[in-house]
Amino acid sequence: MVHVDPTTRLDSLIDNYMSSRRRPSVVSTTAAARALTTLMTACPLTGRALEDAIAASAVRHGHAVAFDLAEARALRARRAPTSGPATRLVIRYQPD
Repeated sequence: MVHVDPTTRLDSLIDNYMSSRRRPSVVSTTAAARALTTLMTACPLTGRALEDAIAASAVRHGHAVAFDLAEARALRARRAPTSGPATRLVIRYQPD
């Protein structure tokens, strides 16, 4: 059995993803990362390192890059429920 380095496999998957895109197009780092991590659940790169690898391959293949991975993470974090009970601020008007 041949052992393939996970980073080498990831680079190959990223290049295949870019080759499958119509040219010229804008590549979303969020969409690419989602597709890649679906295929490779034990992805050796995450976050900014994965985004940089996607962007480098996209540029080599002649695509523009939409760096939206950080925005998607921030949006998910804002949508995530907070720990503990939600508190409401209630202001009541009391005339003098």
